[in-house]
Amino acid sequence: MTGTGSENRRDRLEFGGVPGNLLIMVGLPLVTAWLYFSVRFNGGALLPRSDVDLGGFISSLRPTWQAAAFYLLWLVFQAGLQAFVPGRIGRGMPGPGGGALEYRLNGMMSLWLTFAAAAALELSGAFSLRFLYDQFGALLSVMTIFAFLFSLFLYFFGKRPEHGGRITHRPIHDFWMGTGRNPRIPAGGFFDLKFF
Repeated sequence: MTGTGSENRRDRLEFGGVPGNLLIMVGLPLVTAWLYFSVRFNGGALLPRSDVDLGGFISSLRPTWQAAAFYLLWLVFQAGLQAFVPGRIGRGMPGPGGGALEYRLNGMMSLWLTFAAAAALELSGAFSLRFLYDQFGALLSVMTIFAFLFSLFLYFFGKRPEHGGRITHRPIHDFWMGTGRNPRIPAGGFFDLKFF
């Protein structure tokens, strides 16, 4: 016997369920790497040409300490912007208890401050934006590794009882969607890890 419509809706998982979640988690990094390969090593063609530099592409994807350090500094800078740049306060969707959390909406100002900082570093000679071009493949790898490690951290962090988790007991889906509703640091604070 089949369940009622509301039961069927409750059993449906977001983003195509486990197969869709897995496809996105594996597919997006691969598509991103493929587009980088196509533009940088394959003359802009999507299909490999006869003169393709496959070795150069593979070696460019190796993470470097320089790329990791740059990404860590950029991430700390962005976290500082989210935490301290003023912005309008918006309310999120009501949670299971009826209350809605507040979020500082300062993304546009943070974007402009990031552009200004990049321009200042380039114009002062303290940092060359050429680094991003030279290390692009390594940065892709570093960011992908960090995203998976951070998601793994959030997966276990959100399982703690104080986070009011949304656990489906489907590990891939829970990893993709996150197990905690609103993981914040400090607990109950303003810095929302998923929003960031």
